Amino acid sequence: MEAYWSFGQLMKQISVSGTHGLDFREFVVLTAISEGATYPKFIGERLFINASDVSRLLETLSKGGFIKRELDASDSRRVLVTLTEAGVIVLRNARTRIEGLIADAENTVSSDDLEQTTRTLTRLKHTIRARIQQELTTRTDSS
Repeated sequence: MEAYWSFGQLMKQISVSGTHGLDFREFVVLTAISEGATYPKFIGERLFINASDVSRLLETLSKGGFIKRELDASDSRRVLVTLTEAGVIVLRNARTRIEGLIADAENTVSSDDLEQTTRTLTRLKHTIRARIQQELTTRTDSS
């Protein structure tokens, strides 16, 4: 468990985009938006981030010019979040930075081990996410 925690804390400390100062949490939010999580609620659910943290991260990304927030044309009660051109560029640069860090790690860990670790972490994520969703549903149903 300590290894998971330590690795997560290390990732949070990485400035993934150099001069833009994008941190790992902001990178993950931009990635989620680029992959279709275009509403704050969906971003929070996808990344297991509470609403106030999502709001704070979106505010920072908006001030940095990386995202645009606007009322959803089909439902004015919802805010639609999209990447700006600057957001696309900073996300691409951040991915390049992370790929570089992984390439450096491949000097000490085999690519097979990295692929296996990725598959294992993905399975763990899906299993734990399903369990948490089940618990949340059970709590909601019993209320």
